[in-house]
Amino acid sequence: GKEIFSKEDIQSAWKSALYESVDGKGLGHHTDDPENKSAWVTNLGPTVTSSEFISAVNVRCQTLPTKSRVARTKPGQNPERRCRECPDKESNLAHMLQTCPRTHGMRVERHNDLVDGLRRGLERKGYQVKLEPHVKQGNTFLKPDMVAQKGKSFVILDPTIVADNASFSERHTQKEERYNVDCVRQFCESEADNTGGVGPIKFSVEEIGRA
Repeated sequence: GKEIFSKEDIQSAWKSALYESVDGKGLGHHTDDPENKSAWVTNLGPTVTSSEFISAVNVRCQTLPTKSRVARTKPGQNPERRCRECPDKESNLAHMLQTCPRTHGMRVERHNDLVDGLRRGLERKGYQVKLEPHVKQGNTFLKPDMVAQKGKSFVILDPTIVADNASFSERHTQKEERYNVDCVRQFCESEADNTGGVGPIKFSVEEIGRA
């Protein structure tokens, strides 16, 4: 075992134990940017009820009673762990929320609700928002979820909801590399023809944890 000499050592030991556990493993990806990735815990706003907050924490900590989790409380009984829709997959929260065909429609609706909320927020701040523009790139197209314009400034947004075993920073880099290209800048220039040119272009990826 690890020797403990201070309060900091105790905190570090508990943190390591959490990150090495089945339910806490995904939290390890939040340590590289904790202020942004965990800010919702203390800044949900007045419209979120107590029951909704508790449900969100249960999802984030994977404590909802899925088949996989319930099976861990019944050692020796060999309870069913497999997904009813996908017999080759374990019915855990990651599978149910991110990949199972049975929940595909709800995942699309979840993403669309997120995009709509961002659109409304940007429009309240005076941005003109274009949803899913087709930006020609060679023989194909790029299609970010939205391009927001205020004067000469542009924001390219492509929200993504990732599982907790994914690195937020890696997903952000992948999205930024995808859209930080000449064809997107040229698209912004064409949109800005009537505003006297293009100013700053911000490439923003809203990364939302599985909650």
